[in-house]
Amino acid sequence: MAKERGGDRVVIYAPDETCPREALADWAERLNRALREGLFIAYAQPILDLRTGCIDRWELLVRLVDRPEIVFPAAFLSKAERLGIIRAIDRWMWGQALQLIRDHNLSVHVNLSAKTLNDIETIEAIASDLDASKIPPDRLVVEITETAAIANVGKTLRCMEILRARGCRFALDDFGVGFSSLYYLKRLPADFLKIDGTFIRTLAEDGENRQIVRAIAELARGLGRETIAEWVEDEVTLRHVRDLGIDYAQGYHIGKPVPVSEIFLRRK
Repeated sequence: MAKERGGDRVVIYAPDETCPREALADWAERLNRALREGLFIAYAQPILDLRTGCIDRWELLVRLVDRPEIVFPAAFLSKAERLGIIRAIDRWMWGQALQLIRDHNLSVHVNLSAKTLNDIETIEAIASDLDASKIPPDRLVVEITETAAIANVGKTLRCMEILRARGCRFALDDFGVGFSSLYYLKRLPADFLKIDGTFIRTLAEDGENRQIVRAIAELARGLGRETIAEWVEDEVTLRHVRDLGIDYAQGYHIGKPVPVSEIFLRRK
């Protein structure tokens, strides 16, 4: 444990505490079992088109079934990253996205992790899955965070090129929180900018955030990109987002994530 924390330190052993290494091993077994036994489930959150008033796209989000509970991704995705299992989870979610588009003609946003973006072999495999699916590729939007994108820009750009050549579109998630946002905005071929929720949730009382969001919307329009506001949690925020010229809104006020099967019950 001392070595893992950087060395040059002492760690006191406490027999009643679980060793982080042991906890990580437990997560490895748990996540691999979830992949084997189909314990992951895809949820979807609606994204509202503010120009038409229609919900025409959904973001896929992964959950882990641990009966009687549903485990949220914050509890396990970082472990999956450390263990290298995240690539298998990403590919499973990719398959769920392809099936949704094929069966129901939806526009679907799906997240890819930094490890997947930096692994050409995995990207080529999911590109082959896309080719075999015969779906309209522009219905598929790949979401990547700026942090993941700039971790290895060369590999990220190569992976984006592979998928864009098939017709996929890209969204740059959590936009605005990185110091290099404008520099990488020019380099990364993103079709959508998802404005980080820290700017959105305080729009009603924070005039500076309103100016920042307005500037991002104007910049995006000038570059031919579309904008999505995250964390739209109430009607007042939705009104501000619309007035500031944002194209899409996402958040609990628009709709909470639900199991994919429930989408179609709600649309009937």
